[in-house]
Amino acid sequence: MLEYLIDYKRAENEYSLLCSRVTDHSDFAVNQGKTGYCWLISAVNMILNECGRAHELFNVNYQQLIYWDKFERCINFICELKEAMGIHPGEAKELIRNSKLADEGQWHMAANVIHKHGIYIVNNVQSIADINTVELNAVLNYGIKGAAINWIKNGICDFQNFADKLIKEIDWVLKQYLPGAFCSEKEIICDWNPENYISIISSSSNVFDYQSGYQIVTETNMRNGLSGIHFNVPESEFYNSVRKQLKKQKSVWITCDAGKFLLWNKGVFDDKLFKLQNIFGGIDNLDRDDIKASASANMCHAMLIVDDIDDYFLVKNTRGSEFGKNGYGIMSRSWFEKFVFQAVVSKECIEDLLIGRKVYDISAERFYGNV
Repeated sequence: MLEYLIDYKRAENEYSLLCSRVTDHSDFAVNQGKTGYCWLISAVNMILNECGRAHELFNVNYQQLIYWDKFERCINFICELKEAMGIHPGEAKELIRNSKLADEGQWHMAANVIHKHGIYIVNNVQSIADINTVELNAVLNYGIKGAAINWIKNGICDFQNFADKLIKEIDWVLKQYLPGAFCSEKEIICDWNPENYISIISSSSNVFDYQSGYQIVTETNMRNGLSGIHFNVPESEFYNSVRKQLKKQKSVWITCDAGKFLLWNKGVFDDKLFKLQNIFGGIDNLDRDDIKASASANMCHAMLIVDDIDDYFLVKNTRGSEFGKNGYGIMSRSWFEKFVFQAVVSKECIEDLLIGRKVYDISAERFYGNV
């Protein structure tokens, strides 16, 4: 029955193409486990690649990076709480209700943590797959929000004393769940500047035009850190900018919907594998805006594009060596054009497109859609 829906011969050919580039001697991919830190792992990988330190990827102290991401998010929440209380207690309660201390993140959020706190390595590193951030997030959300509600309810005037006590408790909780956060051997010195990178999207909808950049004002993990600015470029420039980056021997950080049209064991991302015309008809010409508008896909995973093979991209996932070949996969151009929503490249790759661009502030809901 599945043979009617899936082109297995095409899948085998694509897997063979993947195996021709990824050998048993290739480095393996880190496994993010049950955490949501694909965005951070992929950013670390991209930076180490550019610094010629990719061989140290498995010795990175991810506990330390996660500690600082969580700590900075909590500090940002406390600062926002103080500002909201200065307006009205109702504003503070709305902030508490809508805030979410979670794992999800973006490129600029990874750059914030890495640029401020560095990348450290340790010999006996705990696998990130063994870190229970699900439970940690629950403890932080319940504890910090509960403390904030109590503070408002009891009418405590000394906010600084409340904040200092809360910060000490946050630090203690984080160190219980991340005991290896400060057991690093040495810092990896990388000559990189996050300001040299740019996030690009390609949307032909009337929500975004091709002459502007869009800053998501509600998306941050750090006080006074980098903000998420995304420049909208035509599809051809979106694709070509990725190719330009790869030709410079540099990898590309992307966000996509990795759950769509994927053969997991083969590591093949290709919508053409699935013969949807046989049962639905008329949907082969949909682009990423059409798909996003139908709520059929959204940004839910980050990976690295590390090379191109003919009309395909070689990608490095964050799901360990069981995925594809040693953790690598292969992505068709058709899949890229439908399910890759964002790419981070060096500014030199799209320098001529940035001239005269205006940047508009928008909400996260407008950028991501109602998902």
